[in-house]
Amino acid sequence: QWTDKDDPKKWNGNARHCRIVNEEDAAFFADMSYDTYLRVARPGQAQLRDEMLKKNGACAITGTTTEAILDIAHIDEARNGGRALWSNCMLLRVDIHRLFDAGLIRFSPDGTALLDRSIAEEYKDLQARKMDPEVFALVREALALRSH
Repeated sequence: QWTDKDDPKKWNGNARHCRIVNEEDAAFFADMSYDTYLRVARPGQAQLRDEMLKKNGACAITGTTTEAILDIAHIDEARNGGRALWSNCMLLRVDIHRLFDAGLIRFSPDGTALLDRSIAEEYKDLQARKMDPEVFALVREALALRSH
């Protein structure tokens, strides 16, 4: 059980101090080391994801509807100043999101998926698949800018 120092009965995903609550867990974690890191807050992203899930609720490419594996993918990436806006984001399945960020999946001017050769065999079912038309209408301009 992971707890927040300020409210041990509640965990909100931002635990600052953690404790192990039973001996069985303590033995499991005894040989592990821990890293501390900062996560960049992205204002508006959680709200936008919730809105996108309510409106469409599916990966823009695969149609997957399992919420736990849907990410907001920024077309103009957040680290480059891309904002969490409908015109700059789309829901993508987690693996598709990683491939998109790595440049291994791109989109033609009409929203057709273009796969890098290195993933073409494993993801052949996506080759030439078109993006959801409603999503494409919203992100077309951002995709065009990304491809230049």
